Amino acid sequence: MKKTALSAIDLAAWLTESKSYIAGSRIESVYSLNQIYLFRLRGKLDEKTLVVKPGSYLYVTNLFERNLTGIEPHATLNQYLRGERIIEIEQVDQERILKFSIGSTDHTTEMYIEFFSSGQLAVVKNEKIIYLMSRYRGKDRILEPGRPYELPPSRGNPIEDAGKLQTKGPALMSLTHSLSFPPEGVKEALVRSGISPDKELGLDELSKVLDTMKEIWALAKRPDAIKPTLIQNDDNLMFHPFPFKSDEAVEAKEFSSFNSLLETVFSTDLVERPNTEAEKMRKAIEEAEKAALDHEEKATIIQRQVEVLSSLAPQINQAIEHIHYVQKRSGWSAVNTGEINGLHLNKIIPNGAQVYFEETGDVPIRANENIWGQITQLHEKALQEKKKAENAKEKIKELREKLELKVKVDEGKGLEAAMRANRKREWYERFRWFFSSDGTLVIAGKDSDQNIALIRNYLKPNQLALHADVHGSPLAIIQKDADYTTEKTVSETAQFVACYSKAWSSGSLSAKVSAFLGNQVSLSPPSGTFLSKGSFMIYGKKKEVEVELKLAIGVEVNENWFRVISGPPDAVRAKTNFIVTLVPGGTPRQELVQEVKKRLSYALKKANSQVSYMIKISDIEPFLPGGSGDVQLEP
Repeated sequence: MKKTALSAIDLAAWLTESKSYIAGSRIESVYSLNQIYLFRLRGKLDEKTLVVKPGSYLYVTNLFERNLTGIEPHATLNQYLRGERIIEIEQVDQERILKFSIGSTDHTTEMYIEFFSSGQLAVVKNEKIIYLMSRYRGKDRILEPGRPYELPPSRGNPIEDAGKLQTKGPALMSLTHSLSFPPEGVKEALVRSGISPDKELGLDELSKVLDTMKEIWALAKRPDAIKPTLIQNDDNLMFHPFPFKSDEAVEAKEFSSFNSLLETVFSTDLVERPNTEAEKMRKAIEEAEKAALDHEEKATIIQRQVEVLSSLAPQINQAIEHIHYVQKRSGWSAVNTGEINGLHLNKIIPNGAQVYFEETGDVPIRANENIWGQITQLHEKALQEKKKAENAKEKIKELREKLELKVKVDEGKGLEAAMRANRKREWYERFRWFFSSDGTLVIAGKDSDQNIALIRNYLKPNQLALHADVHGSPLAIIQKDADYTTEKTVSETAQFVACYSKAWSSGSLSAKVSAFLGNQVSLSPPSGTFLSKGSFMIYGKKKEVEVELKLAIGVEVNENWFRVISGPPDAVRAKTNFIVTLVPGGTPRQELVQEVKKRLSYALKKANSQVSYMIKISDIEPFLPGGSGDVQLEP
């Protein structure tokens, strides 16, 4: 059994873990792919994507694949939701429904996502549905644009008084059918209560099981209790937000977060498609194999006929001359079956002038034509059937080669999905970052908001910070005590800051960067003055460093994951051999990113790395400086 949809317990646990991470984010854009919705979100410190498949799952990822085949901006959802903030997320009662409150206190739009088997996504404004994934008309409710959104009827809440519930028959079956509580949750409650799933429950036992259900539900609401496990054996796949006693006998893989587990399980949907193309190829191969066999059999049968007719040709010629003579004089009625010139005539078909001899089997012989002409025609027909068989075999070979390639590509996509899902996104990846040649982490802001956030949350008094002496520069923080920071790290950080400043787009080949301690930085202006948004004050003496503008883009490859990195060339070279160096220049950004991708893919391919087929434009583009540039050829 493969678990393909989240239960109410799963949704509660995911919400407990991820709610604070999403609430407050702004919806930058919405995309769709095969009934999967991708909400591109921007928070104060990072960007992320909420991936939702109604009727199945949702998870948050730092990966966003703009180059996915078939991905398209969702015009309607973008019209209503782009630029709006997610205010609140809540689970509707204990149902498999999440409600997103979007907008502001002045104007709120609700988005309901249903995770039942049918799946539904509805956007509601002013109590009316303005977008609906699919219309629904049933006995329980009607969902159509322009109508109010109606919740589905509940089957019962296990948190309520046990006396309201009547059960008959085996406990597992009766509770599963009576309550909107996940079957695996009911089973777990019975195991924890020490009650057999096949037992009919009395009132005391029912009360005990429902109390246990309350405990299980409470665990999904406790952040400290969420310790996700994945159980996978052969075709069986099951996962839980915390260990289930009913699974103690099987080996389970633990995850650091429930969201990362869901991303691992379901992220392959974004790269894998129903393999109809491969199935068509396999069907075509089967048909071609059958055709080849049929043509070969026909060729063999016809060739045997040729051999038989050739061996009896003189007798047959004399026999059909006799038959033709009689038929011309007296008509077909005068032609009698029986012995003719040593052959036995056993069948006559006047229409078509065909005769059959016992010695030649079921081969029709035309009585008004020379037998050698007929043998020649049969021989040509045998050759045609052989040719058709050969053509079918060539087609089989071609299809098998295509199928083999298709399978390799699909396996590569599966491997790519696994490698992308396996890579843990580190906290610092929400910013610009690199590790210096001596292994020191450096973080920098992507914009003025992140610069201020870094000052407030990450800059310590005894750490060095750097900022280019041009407008639009990132603020970088060296994550090490200044007394232990090497000159090499300071120089590389200055180069990093300069490359991501406006100095790059201005075409400068060098830039000056200021270095200062955290205790010299203040977000408060001098008395009687003010600071513009995104600005800060630096007091005291600063150290100026002039650096060359040169940036490297590389691919760091691990056994189970890969990631694109950027930084000063020496720093990137310390991490990987797959590297492209950039300098300010005249190649437009769109062409430059294509060139970087081509060169990185080529370098990986030369090293026989499958990652060469996985690198995408969207992996590289965020790491390019602003404006145009050129690839610097290595000496």
